[in-house]
Amino acid sequence: MVKHIVMWKVKEGETVENVVAKFNSMLDDLEKVCPLIIERRVGINLNENEVFDFCIDSLFKDMDDLNEYIYHPVHLKIREYLTSISCEKAVFDYTF
Repeated sequence: MVKHIVMWKVKEGETVENVVAKFNSMLDDLEKVCPLIIERRVGINLNENEVFDFCIDSLFKDMDDLNEYIYHPVHLKIREYLTSISCEKAVFDYTF
């Protein structure tokens, strides 16, 4: 199993709540055409004054599934959106 965690800092002028709502909607659409995510959680950081505002914590069967997901055309559109609204990003993947 592969755990895939990505965290973002939202640019000034964006609201975290609006970004997360849109992101979840986009992920719902992605899962209809690319059902490789075993589970996912998107959450807003409860700690104030931290570097990152929200994250996705997702689970995949293996690195092949994660890579297929990452390079899926619909995921690339989501990534484009997230790049446009964020100023910091961190990715952490591990197997267990």
